[in-house]
Amino acid sequence: MALWLLLLAWPHGAHAGPSPLCTPSASLPTGRVVSIDRWLDVHLADAKTLHLTGIWAPAWHVLGKDYAALVRAKLQKRLVGKTVAYAAVANRPDRWQRLDAVVFAKDTSGAAVNQPLQQVLLAAGLVQVHIALVMPCLTAWRAAEQTARDGGLGLWADDDHAEVDPALKHAFAHLDGHEIVVRGRVYSVETKGYRTYIRFGPRRFHDFEVSIIKPDLKRFLAAGAPPQTLQGHIIRVRGRLSTKFGPQIEVARPQAVEITDTSGSWPAQPRATSTH
Repeated sequence: MALWLLLLAWPHGAHAGPSPLCTPSASLPTGRVVSIDRWLDVHLADAKTLHLTGIWAPAWHVLGKDYAALVRAKLQKRLVGKTVAYAAVANRPDRWQRLDAVVFAKDTSGAAVNQPLQQVLLAAGLVQVHIALVMPCLTAWRAAEQTARDGGLGLWADDDHAEVDPALKHAFAHLDGHEIVVRGRVYSVETKGYRTYIRFGPRRFHDFEVSIIKPDLKRFLAAGAPPQTLQGHIIRVRGRLSTKFGPQIEVARPQAVEITDTSGSWPAQPRATSTH
């Protein structure tokens, strides 16, 4: 059974069911694409800029590819001069005047493709899931990413960007400051003062750990996902690596963590919870 099927009991955002934002409809606004920038933002002829929310393409590389440049080239070829439909996931543009959106390319008949552009890129292994403030399609996008990972497609076959095993010696060499995906078994969970630590080994400042600051811990508890229940599970976590005090990722939302083993789900019964 695919690992993603085990994740359906997790908190994915404000609603437990699929969001209508993840399916194209005739009522969606449209725009003609004039350019794709280096951040993969889609610039329209009416001066709007669409940000492909919920994904990112690694722009850095040690031995592998610059996937941001690769994806940009593919999107320019596929979209520039064409019309896209989009569903905004925010009420207003961000500080860079970009509108976070789920974007749908159109086929040769002019109809919107059923799958969001983000999902298509994820299934091809060209991008990774990136936890944003609002994640309306998280379940489907995790599944698409898992398909690419299982097939060893794109960046998942690239040593720079493939899933990191924290038990391997020198697993985090050259990765400081980069967004990475880590999968391993939780050794212990401990709250000390302002932070809760999800540890992957007994040696503090040496073994990998995930940290959650006290204000963010409230999101986990409100979602019915206390970190203490992760002990002993194999989990996947994504975020920016810091090696200042040993390899560590700080996470702010429970959506950044997935249980991937078969010994249970976390939480057992998800609660409707805000992503804010």
